[in-house]
Amino acid sequence: MHLVYLDEAGIDGRSALRTFGALIAPVGKFGRASMLHETAIQQIIPAESRDEFKEFHGCDLYRGNPPFDRVDDAQRFNAIRVLLGSLRMEELTFVYSSVDDQEFQKSPLGTIPIAPLHFAFQICLCEIENWAQRRHTPERDPNRGKVINWDHSFLCISDESNNTREKDAMKAVYRKLRKKRPFHDFQEINRLWHGHDGMFFADSVDSVGIQIADLCTYFVQRKLEGREEKQNFIDIFSDRIICAKPEPEWTQYRHLLRELA
Repeated sequence: MHLVYLDEAGIDGRSALRTFGALIAPVGKFGRASMLHETAIQQIIPAESRDEFKEFHGCDLYRGNPPFDRVDDAQRFNAIRVLLGSLRMEELTFVYSSVDDQEFQKSPLGTIPIAPLHFAFQICLCEIENWAQRRHTPERDPNRGKVINWDHSFLCISDESNNTREKDAMKAVYRKLRKKRPFHDFQEINRLWHGHDGMFFADSVDSVGIQIADLCTYFVQRKLEGREEKQNFIDIFSDRIICAKPEPEWTQYRHLLRELA
C-alpha cells in the first residue's frame, strides 16, 4: 500500500491561494527519506539539542524562524536541499491543487457549503487516484471501465489538528469521494477506488512524511504566488511534481485553479 502524506498552505489569511499538497511514497520507497531527515537534523541542530528537536516546518526553516533562528542561511538552505532531495532519490511524487480564493467566491461554487481549501483537497484526491490508475501496466479495453489493482491502493495521512470542525470537513470530502461501501450500490459514484476505507491523522512531530510534504507545499505555494526565491529550491523536485488535473473538474473549473508555469 502506498502512503500519501497531506499538507496545506495559504490558510493564514495572507494569501489569495488555497493549496493542498500530497507527498506520495510508493511501497518500499521511504527508507532513505527518513535517513536524509536525520542527516538534515544533524547538519543544523547541535548534538546537545537533538533530543529536544521536534520537527521541520518549511516556512520556519526557510525564513530562519525559531527554532532555526540561530542557524545561518547556508546551513538551513543545505538542510532544505537534503530534505527535498529525497523526492528524487526515492522517486517520491508530489501532487498539488491550488484554488484562487477570490475567483472561487465569485463562482457558483462560492454559494455552496464548501471552502476553497476543501475543494483543493477534493481535486488533489482525485489526481492521486489517477496516479494509482496510471501505475497499472496491463493493456485493457477502455470500455471495461475502471480496473482496480490492489497493489496500488493508498492510505492518506494528514496532519493532526485540534480543529474538530476542520477534520470533520476533510473526512466528509474523503467520504464523498470514497464511499464507505463502494461495492454495495453502484448507483453511488465512487471516485477513489484505490483509496483506503478511511483517511487518518498523525502528529507531524512524529511524521517525516508530513514534514517533507509541508516543505514541498510551502515552495510550490511561493512559486504560485510569484514570490522571489533566489535558491530555486523548487527545481530540486520539479520533475517529481504533478499538478492535479482530474476530469471533469479541470475543464469545468480551470479558471479557479492555478498551475506552475
